[in-house]
Amino acid sequence: MSGDVWTALRARQWWHFLGLPLVALDVGGLAGAEVWRVPVAALVAGCCLAVAYAINAVCERFTDRAPGKNPLVVRPELAGAVLRRCGVVAMVGVSGALWLGGWAPWAVLVSLVAGVVYSASAWGKRAPVLGLLGNTLIFAPLMLLLHPGGELGAEGGVEAGLFVVLLAQNQLLHERADVEEDAAAGAWTTGRWLGARGTERVVGGLGVIGVFVAMMAEGVGAQVAGGVGVIGATCVGLWMRPVAARRWHRWWALVGGGLVFLLQRVFN
Repeated sequence: MSGDVWTALRARQWWHFLGLPLVALDVGGLAGAEVWRVPVAALVAGCCLAVAYAINAVCERFTDRAPGKNPLVVRPELAGAVLRRCGVVAMVGVSGALWLGGWAPWAVLVSLVAGVVYSASAWGKRAPVLGLLGNTLIFAPLMLLLHPGGELGAEGGVEAGLFVVLLAQNQLLHERADVEEDAAAGAWTTGRWLGARGTERVVGGLGVIGVFVAMMAEGVGAQVAGGVGVIGATCVGLWMRPVAARRWHRWWALVGGGLVFLLQRVFN
């Protein structure tokens, strides 16, 4: 049973977001004891994501159809145990954020609250646009876990902008793929509200915005990497079947965003 409870935290669905805290990392000032802040920030990010995904699994255990996506579809009786595990994981995340200091405690608070509201509230996933905003607030604050306070640097601002654009695209592709499931559950997502053609137009529009954001990156290499990443992600999102589109969009976004980070922070 314990293994099934841990599976409900769905780590394989969010592990690729563990690098988000690096957006606020001062690579040049990283030395000595400061090195340990990086794995702690990754742990804190993982705790926030585990809580959000697990609560989503609990709330949708009777409406999801694929056990591969939601393990509680076949073990709904584990919901109580999963929620108790979420409480422990959340406390670990909050403790780590307090140790990190700076903006980390506030970032964790926003992410955890958004994770609960998105899945468990009457409006979260069930209200167009608001659900999309709530989903963004689960992930975006994790980019501030290593921020000491003050302004976000120019490099971080570009990376954050690209992430928000690509995350919104991916969420819309997710909603397009799950439209039948969401309709059966009565969830009026942004994707259902826009319809197939409307969703495609918004994904394309976000791609245009993403290219403009990429052009503000430091250095030609980062600009090219960001632009190619956004264009590639947008194209697969528009041209591939919904389930495959979301998967390939994720990899385009991951590679493109990673290259922008490296070219701005390490090789620039």
